[in-house]
Amino acid sequence: MKSYAVIFDLNGTLVDSETAYFQAYKEVLNDYDIPFTLELFTDYFSTRGKKLKDYLEDIGREDILEKLEDITRKKEEIFQNTIAERVAMMNGVKDILDRLTIEQIMLGLDSSTSRENIDRMLTHHELRDYFDAIASGDMDLHEKYGDVKKKSSRLLFLAESLRFDPVRCIVIGDAEKDLKGAKDIGMKAIAVPNVYTKNNDFSLADATFESLEELDKKIMEKIIED
Repeated sequence: MKSYAVIFDLNGTLVDSETAYFQAYKEVLNDYDIPFTLELFTDYFSTRGKKLKDYLEDIGREDILEKLEDITRKKEEIFQNTIAERVAMMNGVKDILDRLTIEQIMLGLDSSTSRENIDRMLTHHELRDYFDAIASGDMDLHEKYGDVKKKSSRLLFLAESLRFDPVRCIVIGDAEKDLKGAKDIGMKAIAVPNVYTKNNDFSLADATFESLEELDKKIMEKIIED
């Protein structure tokens, strides 16, 4: 067994789902005459990990909170129906996954989205078979790991599923919240910013790279041993 595990964030790290999610939110909010820009989406969702409820409250549209379930359902339908058209794979994904798999490194995948959406994106891009454990935002983790909406809770679940102590896990993500979730439980963290998160604070990262194409076994071995 290798001496460490690698856990990838999904959205923004392995796939560019931001455009698809943004367009889905924009279309559904347009029905309520609510303007929604990519900058707002990036701030609330990509950077701060907020939810639609937070945005509606902040703009004073509590009047439609009772319809939040319907809005969310419609947003999900739009997203799922446009995955093939709008969700692209990031550069270097299959190469790094192939190399880690050859080295028999245990791989985990984390996302705050639903397991259904995760499976749809992985299946579309033929990535499902790479991962030994997957954590989603709709799992029931509270009793043992804490709030499933917290990155650290899902990462704890993944560490145990992969049979590694958190300190022997490396998280690779694109956003500040990914790094914080990893550091909260003692994991190492690599930042690979994208166009949506490039202005995040990456000071918590053990290393920062422009692309997954820059990663290799030696880099990760050095990070896990430092």
